[in-house]
Amino acid sequence: MAPSARRDLPIVDQLRENFGVEEADGDPEIVARVEEAMRRMGQLEPHIPYIRYVLSVHPGDPGVGAMEATARRKRVFGAISALCLRGAFMRPIVLVFEDLHWIDHSTEEYLTQLIDSLATARIMLILTYRLGYSPRWGARSFQTTITLDTLSEAETLVLAGRVLGVEHFPTELRGALMSNAEGVPLFAEEVTKVLLDLGILRRVNGSYRLAKRVDEISAPATIQGIIMAGLDRLGENGKRIVQLASVIGRQFLRRLLERIAAWSCWGLASVGAGSQPRCIGRAAWWRQSRAAAMRRHAPARSRWRSAGVRARVGRSASAEALQAAKV
Repeated sequence: MAPSARRDLPIVDQLRENFGVEEADGDPEIVARVEEAMRRMGQLEPHIPYIRYVLSVHPGDPGVGAMEATARRKRVFGAISALCLRGAFMRPIVLVFEDLHWIDHSTEEYLTQLIDSLATARIMLILTYRLGYSPRWGARSFQTTITLDTLSEAETLVLAGRVLGVEHFPTELRGALMSNAEGVPLFAEEVTKVLLDLGILRRVNGSYRLAKRVDEISAPATIQGIIMAGLDRLGENGKRIVQLASVIGRQFLRRLLERIAAWSCWGLASVGAGSQPRCIGRAAWWRQSRAAAMRRHAPARSRWRSAGVRARVGRSASAEALQAAKV
């Protein structure tokens, strides 16, 4: 029996892209792609069962499933590293892992192992993370750290103006923007969107004007706060749709979400047409940030782990697969 899917891990995403695995591919197609590619590369045959395992198909070797979990994880990481190093022997490789401040433990453990193998390999590993995150692998002689400066006031205003589609950001709001954005591009962009969503900014004759007094403005001070504020404005049904979408994953067919929502009596029709794209767009944000946010919201965390939600996703995904097979 194949292991449970772990497609939310960056490692799995990279492997699927590397082998050209599509969402519609079944186990036979995935096995064929992996075996053909790894045998063509050479010197990787002992690692094939572990790559198959991590891609959630039968490993082809019953011993893999019977292994103790820690030992199997070590073999899996070794297989992925061997694949990277063999690929780098054939041509230079660039691996990019973004937002390590949201990294899962398994990926961090894998990167720690991989970095120890990079000194002589033709691999450029690019890692991005916010200040405050400390990589567990420490520093290496072949490592270069680049710290990006925060945006200046002028740069922050230019960015906010582009979000609004105007050349000049409203003068009376500059102080509120600067105090909340703190020169962080993501903050500047999201705070501007929040001001629009809250009706604090209103478009008048091609520019924006302040609709409330500055002392009445209360914008969230953290990324989690910004996301939560956006979700609150979607209403209860909107938040439930986002919940379902984030359980599915970063990418999914709209009809799959519609099927799950219908089974849950949370149909998309109950969410205003203008809010539907925002619901779906917020799902990726919510999926990435919920780990940090849920630590402060234990009751909500239990809902995210609800077996019922995941069961609905599983049943609907299976129905989609059967429909695809008929077509």
